[in-house]
Amino acid sequence: MKRFLFIAFFILNIFLAFSFDFENLDNLHDNGKYVETLGILQDKLDKASPDAQIIWRIGREIYYITKNIKDRKQKLSKFEEGLEFLKSYYNFNSSDIRGNAKIIHWYAILSSEKASTKGIKESLDNIPDLFKYCDDAIKVDQNYGDPYYLKAMIDDGLPTLFGGDKFRMSENLTKALVLDGENYWFLVDGAKAFINRGWDVKKKASLSAKKGKNDGSPQDKSDKEYAKILLTKALDLFAKDINQTMLEKEKIEEGKKLLEKL
Repeated sequence: MKRFLFIAFFILNIFLAFSFDFENLDNLHDNGKYVETLGILQDKLDKASPDAQIIWRIGREIYYITKNIKDRKQKLSKFEEGLEFLKSYYNFNSSDIRGNAKIIHWYAILSSEKASTKGIKESLDNIPDLFKYCDDAIKVDQNYGDPYYLKAMIDDGLPTLFGGDKFRMSENLTKALVLDGENYWFLVDGAKAFINRGWDVKKKASLSAKKGKNDGSPQDKSDKEYAKILLTKALDLFAKDINQTMLEKEKIEEGKKLLEKL
């Protein structure tokens, strides 16, 4: 019995030594320690047996680090570094389905930011690829809200003249909110997208009849009214949130300013 307990204790110690505390690491990230977080992740990455949770987080940190780079050449170089890293894991097929999907999602984010940094033409040319990346992530994990959100944001930012589909924007945003209705980014950025669209109830009804389906948003509410609902929900949730992060505070401040204007 003593021998068994010793072996069990030994195995537990090994497990604890090699397990990774993603919660503490994400706390570093949430408080803006992106360079420190990236260094820890890169040190922990085992190329012989890579972990999807480490891989996608490396992509995330590179994105946030690069956002703060002012020099255009350096910014493009850093985005390329992130894309090259994630590219080798794009079709990663681990047992961690959500982790696999997040790798593709962050590849899409870096691709979008690189194209946007290059210029308007490059950004427009990259849009079909972005939708493909989002669809690839959804194929891996259809219950992951971020790719739907990203597709909605693409349509929100893209003028109708260049293929922006505001009906599709609402469909994808609705899917994202169904999957993660307490996500501050989905709520605040979603509200902003509906404000930008600015449809009234009559226009919603007309397009729903034309398409034979509705866009997922409340059909008895104008876009402005629905935006108020989303923003109010975000602020109410945040007021009760005991683990508010720096990034969340920034997003909620953005939401407050939007709500004040409505």
